[in-house]
Amino acid sequence: MTGTFYAETDTNPDGTVRSGAAPAGNWKAQGWNYGAGMIGIHSFDFFGKGELVAAGSSDRSTPVTGGTGDFGGVSGELRMGNTQTAGRMVVEFDLWGATPGR
Repeated sequence: MTGTFYAETDTNPDGTVRSGAAPAGNWKAQGWNYGAGMIGIHSFDFFGKGELVAAGSSDRSTPVTGGTGDFGGVSGELRMGNTQTAGRMVVEFDLWGATPGR
């Protein structure tokens, strides 16, 4: 799966994109779909900032496994949920900076 993502401030409550909003980056995922979600790898390429990678199940929280650029050395998790608009989802990032010894 692939798609474009937008900043929260550029989307409406129902998940549609505000008129004139510029994309924040591209998302791609590969894995296995099942009833509650997907197990796989998610890559978020933030334009001008770097890439953030998460791997695991998307039905709860998905651990961050790596990153480049501004996301080099971060850890944390992301949570995904569907919106009222078909084909759209909400992703919440909970990230922590680099920690020595991890």
